Amino acid sequence: FEGAVGSVGDENEVDDSEEREDANDDDKDNDDANDQVETITEGMNMGTEATIEGDATFYLMSDGANNVAFWESQLSALDVEQSGAKFLVHLGSASRRVDDCARSAYTKAKESLTNTPVPVYSLPGNFDWPECSDPESGWKHYQDHMMNINTNWDTATDYVVYRQQERPENFSFLWKRVLFVGIHMVTNSDADETNERVMDNIQWVNQNVEKHQMENIDAIFVMGNERLLATENIAFYEHFSNKKKNVDEWNDVLFVYSRRSGISGLSRDIGGVTDLHELRVGSEWPIMDVRVQTGNVAGIQFRTVSSRIGRASGSGGQDGVI
Repeated sequence: FEGAVGSVGDENEVDDSEEREDANDDDKDNDDANDQVETITEGMNMGTEATIEGDATFYLMSDGANNVAFWESQLSALDVEQSGAKFLVHLGSASRRVDDCARSAYTKAKESLTNTPVPVYSLPGNFDWPECSDPESGWKHYQDHMMNINTNWDTATDYVVYRQQERPENFSFLWKRVLFVGIHMVTNSDADETNERVMDNIQWVNQNVEKHQMENIDAIFVMGNERLLATENIAFYEHFSNKKKNVDEWNDVLFVYSRRSGISGLSRDIGGVTDLHELRVGSEWPIMDVRVQTGNVAGIQFRTVSSRIGRASGSGGQDGVI
């Protein structure tokens, strides 16, 4: 996989002309967001394909999407019938460092991503708010334009999306016996905010395992922006590594944490913990095509979507396989 991820042209200019757009656009996005927040309850609906064994195939991408013409062309031409991908998750950031969280960065990312033929789910990254000169403004732009971007597609019936009531940027759903959990994992100098957020993330994963029930789960696929072993995320890693080592029902479950990176790759058995892996998703094009296998033996395959639309290839022609 080394060197398989390319870059997209020159995107260093910041266009703030969209800052002057009518605020009604923000109001519409906030109205859409209200449609998708559901809480996990006993006897909840999980979707028609939640517990069916098979291959769960989807796309992952990070950064990028500000060059609208390029990303519209690439994403609209994804051959989802050939790949079998059901959805795409953008791991952040929608904004780039050079944008400093200008509103136009989020509207451009949204415009690009809504050309994807499958639903897109978004997670915040460092440049979406904590590293902005005005973090509060950046977070509002992210909420208005990116957090509930999946409401631009028809509601899925094969799986049911839930969001954490206290932290609606966190989402989850069970599909093909894979529990997908999106969490807010960024680097922030505010220690109190970081500790509270990481504890909420731990609670969200545990709550989903409890409510979806481990007997229905062959793999747990957690998605975030920052490194699993970053200092501020160590509590998250230690909590789930201890579960993998010490709780019987967790022993046979594949646990993958995927996050944004400069170059795609895989770190296996993090800290010596069997079946606890970190999948790194390279920024820019090509995006990653992931397949999680469930059934008697859970595993994961990943490869990059090549610039030859709809086809996939790994670096040197090899797929990454767990």
